[in-house]
Amino acid sequence: MANVALAGGVFHRWIWKPYQAGTFKSGASGRTVALVKAGLAGTFAAKQLNDAKTNVMSDPALCKVLYQPLNDLTSKISGLKGRLASGDTTAITDAESAVTSLKSVASQQGMPVTEDENASIG
Repeated sequence: MANVALAGGVFHRWIWKPYQAGTFKSGASGRTVALVKAGLAGTFAAKQLNDAKTNVMSDPALCKVLYQPLNDLTSKISGLKGRLASGDTTAITDAESAVTSLKSVASQQGMPVTEDENASIG
């Protein structure tokens, strides 16, 4: 679940927190840099989540309970760029809900996810 921890940490640090701070709003100070970092973070998170799906598929018990939440989150993270480009900021809250849901399911299976708060995109 290290891949999920990395993906969650990067999502929260480079996408969720700037969104909450209003950094993605038109005219916000540092908006362009924040959007570039968010794009890189989204790409990195999607890669980590795809790796996590591959790992989960190797365990039939985990696959039954974690594959679908992982797939949902991967779709939401992967779709961020297009939705944000069209001005749909609900994409970020949808992704946050999917992160929360995946962490809850993993925790129920005895695999709590502790996000890597020091996750960096480069």
